[in-house]
Amino acid sequence: MGKEQTIVITEVLSPKGGPRQSPAHRTKLGEIYAFNNDIRHKGELVGFINGQCIVSAEVSPGIDEPYLTCTESVVFNKGEFANSSLTLSGYFNMKECPSLAIIGGTGQFKYASGEATIGADPAGEPMCVQVTLSFHCAGP
Repeated sequence: MGKEQTIVITEVLSPKGGPRQSPAHRTKLGEIYAFNNDIRHKGELVGFINGQCIVSAEVSPGIDEPYLTCTESVVFNKGEFANSSLTLSGYFNMKECPSLAIIGGTGQFKYASGEATIGADPAGEPMCVQVTLSFHCAGP
């Protein structure tokens, strides 16, 4: 198993309904939400995160908020991780800010596995979330 790594990035959320995001968050079972947002690392724009989520549980008795099953790609095209990416997947609820699995990577992150946690931007910047990527890269 490779060395554990942690990278903290800021995901800058695109305006709802803009050209880089599906209109509004989806709430009905089977609806798809797609997005493409910029990412910053150490204050610098270094790439983007894009993906799609499908509503896998809608609001009903015992479920207060829709749950989504998401697959996302974190793509670094500038900076120290240029030409590398990570793929995230998992069950997501907007209120709970859960973790997503890191299921693979390319470039510097080849063979990556681990966990991505999503939380509020510590600087309180609106339209931003902090994504902490914790993983190891095990080679053949």
